[in-house]
Amino acid sequence: MWVTLREPRPSTVPPRSVGELRQYSWYFPYVNARLKRIARGRRDVVLAHWAKASDRRGLTCDTIHTNSAGGLLMGRTIKRAILAEARHQAGG
Repeated sequence: MWVTLREPRPSTVPPRSVGELRQYSWYFPYVNARLKRIARGRRDVVLAHWAKASDRRGLTCDTIHTNSAGGLLMGRTIKRAILAEARHQAGG
């Protein structure tokens, strides 16, 4: 199970963290594109789509790191991906 990176935008990070976006955010779509490519080419790689689940404000304390709400959502996102893959592997 690999977890995609959050792709933060000014509207999804705390106002005090908007300045960090230039330092890091350019790299996250690149990483996610590579993860998706790997997952398409390998049956033993499954993605938990944190980028999609976390595309809203109130989940991080800065540009990247989750707060309590974000940590809970990330855990649920990973759990859903694991359960979906288990159903897939079981043929259902």
